[in-house]
Amino acid sequence: RQLGLVAGAPIEPGRTLGIVCRSNKFANLVAEQIGIFASHRKNIPVCFEGDLKTVRSFIKKHGAIVVAPDCAFLDPAVSGTLLDDYTSAGGVVIPFDYLIDRGSLIHIEERIDSVIRSRWPE
Repeated sequence: RQLGLVAGAPIEPGRTLGIVCRSNKFANLVAEQIGIFASHRKNIPVCFEGDLKTVRSFIKKHGAIVVAPDCAFLDPAVSGTLLDDYTSAGGVVIPFDYLIDRGSLIHIEERIDSVIRSRWPE
């Protein structure tokens, strides 16, 4: 797996960190990677996308937030000035991209091909 959150991401010690996402799977991937790069960070708070008021309240409590690049509230048409206000106040937004590595993709393709051949032989 290759992940968009890297050791050089601006998560200084002492800066509170939160995750804004749509799923537990995404939150777990982010937490796992943060654990690798910043083992002192435990139990990172999570806010699930949905109500903009809840997201606004959540991000105000954190100096940095990790989000998916396609997070709905990254769009000003959805969130208005939410992110501009947050970053102007010193907040840091860290996009996290999950990319599957080539070896894993090949393995998945082979498994799919095997299942198709076993179910629908030529």
